[in-house]
Order: sequence, then C-alpha cells, then structure tokens
Amino acid sequence: MTSIDRTAYPQLNNRLSEKELALCYEINGDEKGFIWRQARNNRGYLVLATILKTRQQLGYFIGLEKIPKQVISHIARQLELPDDAWEIDDENFDRSLYRYRAACQKRIGSTAFSDKDKQLLANSVRTAAYTMSDPADLINVAIEVLSNAKIELPAFSSIDRLVGHERQAVHRQLYSKIANTLDSNQRQILDALLGACPRIENLLRKSWIWPDFPIIFVKYAQYSPQMIEKSESNQLSL
Repeated sequence: MTSIDRTAYPQLNNRLSEKELALCYEINGDEKGFIWRQARNNRGYLVLATILKTRQQLGYFIGLEKIPKQVISHIARQLELPDDAWEIDDENFDRSLYRYRAACQKRIGSTAFSDKDKQLLANSVRTAAYTMSDPADLINVAIEVLSNAKIELPAFSSIDRLVGHERQAVHRQLYSKIANTLDSNQRQILDALLGACPRIENLLRKSWIWPDFPIIFVKYAQYSPQMIEKSESNQLSL
C-alpha cells in the first residue's frame, strides 16, 4: 500500500497554530447564516459548522470522532458556544448528521463518490499510467480529477486499490505490446540474456556467465546504451 504521506490526500493536522486555525476554519457571516438556518440547537450549530469547515478543507466528510478538539474549540468560540455542546454519542443523532451532510453538499455543490465516478476515475488513472508509473503520482492524479469535478474523495485505501489495479493493467498491456513486436531471433537473444546468470553470487560479484553461443547484448557506457558483440571469454565483468 502506498504511504498516504507521499500523496496529496488531505489529512487533518492535530496541531495547528492560531494563524492556521484562522486561515482554515474561520466562519464568515454568510456561513453563520447558513448554520443558524439549518440547525436547531447548540449541538446542531456546532456539529454543522464543524462538518462544513472540515469538508471544505479535506474534500470529504471525516468521522466526527477524528476531528481534533483544537478545531472544535476554535469553531465553538466563533459561534459563542460552549465546548460541551459537542455531543455526538446520541444514538438518535445519525438522522440529523445525514441531514447536515446533505445540506453541506448542496451548499458546496459537491456529490458523493458513486460507481459512475469510479469509472471516470479508472479511465483517468489508466490514461495517466502510460506516462507515469509511481503510485503516489497516480493517486495525486485521481485526487485532482475528483476535486475538479467536485466529487467527494473516497477513502484513501479505495483510491490506492483502484490505482494499483489500473497501473498493473497498463503495465501488462505495454508488456504484451512490446513482446508481440519481437521476432524469433530477438526472443532468442532476450531468453539468453535472462538466463545468463543462473547463480546469484555471480551477480553480487558484478559478473555474468554467458552461454557458449554468440549473442548480442546491450552495454551501458556513460548512460548511453551501445550494441556490442559477446567476447570470446565466457565470463564478462560489468
């Protein structure tokens, strides 16, 4: 699995400066009006405001239990609410939470990730995989595609699996395409090269044991490949 820290997948920072809090989680007058209209009590105001601001920052709805207390307190102060208004353990709160998320989606103009979006993402990643191979780069392509389309990001593991699948499919296609262009002589040469080092200790000594029959191989000299013929000796140092 690709490390999430090597990608642009958004994550919440548990330690933010006052400047970062103000930059990322400041609530303007229009947003406050939206919050007062959509919620009905202190808990609702605080939860809805927190959902809205974290959704704007991340591009997806994060679990309420994962939101740092520092962020919750900063938002509560702006709404002049006590921190203990944050009550999310109520079993009957799920319906309100669904309504709050739907209201945020409507305000932002975003949609939840669907099977149709999965196909869009797969096509975009597959196209990109012909010119880049690093899984982290392909994951970043996926994030950019979804963000531009205002589609909520799925879990990082879902993107990672999709990227791995499409990347492997492209690599197999490229391999087959190249392999199908080889004639029998070229195949014989490659087979000989691949079988030229039957013992790992020879590789560790940076030398290869070559077959007795003449073959052509590639030697890299100053980063420039050159085609040269096999020497008379059966052993050639690299």
